[in-house]
Formats: sequence, C-alpha cells, structure tokens
Amino acid sequence: MHRIQLHYTLDRDAGDALIRNPLLDMLQAVAQQGSISGAARALDLSYRHVWGALKRWEEQLGSELIIWGKGQSAQLSEFGTKL
Repeated sequence: MHRIQLHYTLDRDAGDALIRNPLLDMLQAVAQQGSISGAARALDLSYRHVWGALKRWEEQLGSELIIWGKGQSAQLSEFGTKL
C-alpha cells in the first residue's frame, strides 16, 4: 500500500488561489494530451523536466505512473490513474 502526504499552507490573503500539486498536474496533462511532450507544452515546462519529474516520482513511490511504451502514446498506469 502506498501512502502519500500532501502539505499546504492556507492564507486568507491568497484570493482565489487553487490548491495545486505538480505531480497531479503532470498526470492530468499526460492523460489529456496523450504524450509527455504534449503534457510539457500544456504545462509550459520542458519535456526533460516533466520526464525527469515523473521518473523521480515513480522511484519515490515505488510504482509505475506511466506506461512507457516506445512509439506509443503515453498512458497512465492503474496507479497513476488512481492518483
């Protein structure tokens, strides 16, 4: 079983700020765009940054987030979809 803890600081002067998480934003972008490069463009980040971040998260969580198939569109793994 995996356990993920998210920590946020709320401030009454934040206005209409949304609570965001970079990992969840990346996973959602991959699901919507169908590729790491598309997700990177949608998030205004480099491909290398998104790819590296997803690989680091996979290592830290001990589970695959993306189905990494060569020449195929990127798909979220079952675990990535649950997140």
